[in-house]
Amino acid sequence: MPIRRIARSLLAATFIANGVDTLLHPKSKVEAARPVLDKARTLVPAAASVDPELFVKADGAVKVGAGLMMALGRAPRLSAALLAVDLIPSTATEHPFWSGDYADDRRTQQAQFLKNASLFGGLILAITAPSSKKSKLSDKTEQARKKGERVSRRARKAAENARKDARKAAKNTRKEVRKAAENTRRGVHRAARHVGA
Repeated sequence: MPIRRIARSLLAATFIANGVDTLLHPKSKVEAARPVLDKARTLVPAAASVDPELFVKADGAVKVGAGLMMALGRAPRLSAALLAVDLIPSTATEHPFWSGDYADDRRTQQAQFLKNASLFGGLILAITAPSSKKSKLSDKTEQARKKGERVSRRARKAAENARKDARKAAKNTRKEVRKAAENTRRGVHRAARHVGA
């Protein structure tokens, strides 16, 4: 359906643009990701060797790749799931509204956080949407139903026209029978007068 393609492209556009920006300008995002990576290093010792810049660039590449896949309709559920999983840590590192020093900064971060929560909701809808095969089937079912209704309407109209034609023919037949009976009666009457004369 064209509407689904448009919706997927619109949803993916934010991730593609953000991923490209991350790949081109990773520095600000590296600084935002550092505290989260430091916490991860204390919890998971294997994360100690992870380079923050490489981590941020990999995040950007995932956004661009999954975003393009989603926009093009290639494995849209999988790409939506990848973007949803990627969105959670990105939102936590880039928009921590709970730790802002100024009210205006907290409001701005909260608005961005809620925007990302909305995107997450859209991705969940994309993940759980019925597959296009089912929708094609339901489209064909709907087309068959409409065609059946058209055929039914035509059949009812043809039956009504046949009834009208039958009534008209019966009326004409009755007229002809009366006319023939009247002509026969007149003919018999004339013949009787002729014979009697």
